[in-house]
Amino acid sequence: MILPYISNLIHKSPFFPFFPLLRSVLLVGLCLLMTGANTHTNVPSDPYSQMRGWFGDIDQPQLNVGSCHPTTWTLGTNTLTNVICKGYVRATDGSLLYVEQAAATLQLPTGGGAGYFWVAIHKDVSTNVVTPPTTNWTRQSGTHYIYLRTLDATQPTTPPEAFLFLKVASDGTTITGIEYLNVNQGAPGSGSAPGGVNVSSCATGGTGTQGDPWTGWDTHCAWLPNTQYRFPGGFYSYAASPAWGLNGISLIGDDRATLLYTGNGNAMTFDGRADADGGKHNIRVENFTISGNASAVRGIYFTHIFRSVVRHVRIRNIAQTAFGCEFCVLVTLDNVGFTSTQESTDEIANTVFPTTGLLLDWNASDTTGGCPCYSSANTLINTMWENVHGPGIYVGHAFNTYSLGGTSEHNYYGIQTTGAAQFNIFANMDIEQNVTPTPTGNAVVDAQDIDENGDSNQYIGLFGGATVHVNAGSYGMQIVGGRYSDFVISSTAASLFMTGTVLRHCLASTTPKAPNIRLINVWVSNPQAGPPLHVPHDTWCAGNNNQQMWSSAGNMIVENLVVKPQTLDFSMLAFPPLYNTPALDVVGQSWSQAVASPDSRKGIVQLYNKDNLQQYFYMGIDASAGPAGKGQVYLGGWNGAGGSYPMQGVWGTGSPSALRISTVTAGTINGVDAEAGALIWCSDCTKATDPCTGSGNGAYAYKTTIATWRCP
Repeated sequence: MILPYISNLIHKSPFFPFFPLLRSVLLVGLCLLMTGANTHTNVPSDPYSQMRGWFGDIDQPQLNVGSCHPTTWTLGTNTLTNVICKGYVRATDGSLLYVEQAAATLQLPTGGGAGYFWVAIHKDVSTNVVTPPTTNWTRQSGTHYIYLRTLDATQPTTPPEAFLFLKVASDGTTITGIEYLNVNQGAPGSGSAPGGVNVSSCATGGTGTQGDPWTGWDTHCAWLPNTQYRFPGGFYSYAASPAWGLNGISLIGDDRATLLYTGNGNAMTFDGRADADGGKHNIRVENFTISGNASAVRGIYFTHIFRSVVRHVRIRNIAQTAFGCEFCVLVTLDNVGFTSTQESTDEIANTVFPTTGLLLDWNASDTTGGCPCYSSANTLINTMWENVHGPGIYVGHAFNTYSLGGTSEHNYYGIQTTGAAQFNIFANMDIEQNVTPTPTGNAVVDAQDIDENGDSNQYIGLFGGATVHVNAGSYGMQIVGGRYSDFVISSTAASLFMTGTVLRHCLASTTPKAPNIRLINVWVSNPQAGPPLHVPHDTWCAGNNNQQMWSSAGNMIVENLVVKPQTLDFSMLAFPPLYNTPALDVVGQSWSQAVASPDSRKGIVQLYNKDNLQQYFYMGIDASAGPAGKGQVYLGGWNGAGGSYPMQGVWGTGSPSALRISTVTAGTINGVDAEAGALIWCSDCTKATDPCTGSGNGAYAYKTTIATWRCP
């Protein structure tokens, strides 16, 4: 590949007219010297074949670097404009002929349906190329360009004294794609690049520095589908995004290429709404810094884009949305983000802050192809959203998003979902230090790390100690593992499930009861607390009084269930429950159930009647009651609706050898509502009275079928 570079040097020399003769004499002389010693058979004897045998590709047809690609492709036509090509073609005698074609328009014919045009540069501008040996090739009048149309993509044989450089796909009326053939790699700014078009060669001004960026490249490059464009390291200024919504287009930055957007729209627009498939596919954007201004609406805008990748992109100085994705499907963002404080070295300064970092949503006004349509099945890998004046990640009408790693911190919100966000997963992310711009002074209220409003979104293994707001209407939120600071849960949020999670603080007293919230193996541990909580302990240490585990079938199977009051910390118990022993542990404080009742007892376990919550059965232990203050175990009931205080019950003393039933007096016995056969103790009734009467020493009374009590 040496010859093209030597040739470029020769053509720039003032002695250029003499170099072809000098080169021919020198090379022929060398070959004559070398062929004299060549004793091999079946070796061509002409000097040019001998040269190729010795020097390989040094004497091959070549295209000059920086040429042989159109600078404009006119949409909706079969026209290529400003096609410049320079290079060497093989003459019939084996020598190389240098050919130079200035900018020319190549008008390819229409009609005949889909097919391909093969374009070559020819040695001259007049030789008949229709008849053999160049059969069926057509010349663009007055130029070195000739072309051949085929129905399939099989590359034809290169015509004599010519060299192929373009394969153009057409549907019969419009160019649908271009592939560059035999393009040299070249150096930055030379017009071609490894595996694609060198965009800097399209520039009409500038030197590529930040003070003097390349300009004109955005309108002078022919942006084609299924084509790769390389942006050599440097700065590229432009006021309007090219129409980059093309199937298979690749935009690749080299050495931290920086796009300086000066307009008031989107710095990069990829719009697939016009595609017959409903969107554009297989777009690739890599290795850029994108910097806008105070009027820039978005850094990158995807709409109706499928199966595409954006990788290693830094977005800066955007006023509204850093990356907007509306109806994106199977799009991958890898190491993409906005930050004003990180990666400041060797980066353009950031002075403008977006109001949204990443937006995943639909376009409500989009009616293309039955839309508006949800964004779905997109993947975020190690994305970073920091210092956004709004949500770092905003999930609107989007489902099945998978976000792995990365950060969203020091924004107004870390992750914000709407009621239309469903089944999205955020895993192993650092979400912290996101605070509302209008603080109330309440640290828990002001922290907005996760603002959850959606349906069945999952948060797995998040770290950083996020504060989570689970708002009204949120349903089925799932927290698996991770470390959090505080949860603020609306009383109308439903079916929140949390397991294997560590909290810094106890749940607030306003936290709703089960079944709205379901916790399994959730603990509080915070060495910075006062006093320090070095050992994980119960989540409800200063909050909700209902720690329960439920199943959808209404059954519950647990090895050990502990029920306790909201303020009790197990570390304060002399004999705390044993978690490795199957048991039902009821740990609580006695409390007076019916103060107005003459038989008020202190209940701990209560069983409610679901048909009437004013009726319930209760059990209790009272260490201060009973004979000689030895304590008392009791059972009882209460019927607030019926006015009976208490309901009939069985009472026992602290001694296991005695049993005592409910007690009444002669004055109240007839007011006890009981069925026939009921037994009760009348503390001042007289024995052998029917009905029970008197002021005796007490007697047992039983109820007969009539409405009286008898004292035998």
